[in-house]
Amino acid sequence: MHSLNFGDALVVALFIAIPILAIHSAISLLLRARSLRAWKAVEGYVDYVHDYTINGSGSYGQGTIGTGIEVEYRYVYGATEFKGSSVSIVDLPPRLWATQYRELVPDLKAAYTAKKSVPVFVNPTKPQQAVLAMPPVTSQLRSCVFALFAASILVPSLFLRETSAATWACGVGLGALIYLLFLAGILSTAF
Repeated sequence: MHSLNFGDALVVALFIAIPILAIHSAISLLLRARSLRAWKAVEGYVDYVHDYTINGSGSYGQGTIGTGIEVEYRYVYGATEFKGSSVSIVDLPPRLWATQYRELVPDLKAAYTAKKSVPVFVNPTKPQQAVLAMPPVTSQLRSCVFALFAASILVPSLFLRETSAATWACGVGLGALIYLLFLAGILSTAF
């Protein structure tokens, strides 16, 4: 194989771009989670809470694929009252994959019913940014980053050994282009 094969180049590009995009997203999330250490806990009050089931269907059949939560709360930071709706920095929308969040729902409902305060974590430099839960994601993301990095190196080398240098070069270029489009925000809504 000495000629350029665009199909194989596209496969190489995907093997390179997807793990890099995942690593980029994971590192970004890790940095945001790390910045939460400086956030201040204040008292807040739940104004609205609703949990729901996310149903789906596919080749596996129909069923529940997750749960979600909608919440509105208010809190005072400094002398100003703010309103928030974010459960954590990883909720887009707030999907409750982690056990901690599933356990949070009854607590939020009880606080809403009893008009009791809940802890709200506020960004001291931007007090309009607040969350109700610190994400339990740091150790999982570290493992994920390592696995994705290893896969981005091992998978292409194992499955595409007979690919020509021209095809690899083209694939690496396409992978880099996909990543740059992601960084520019052109592809960011697709992931």
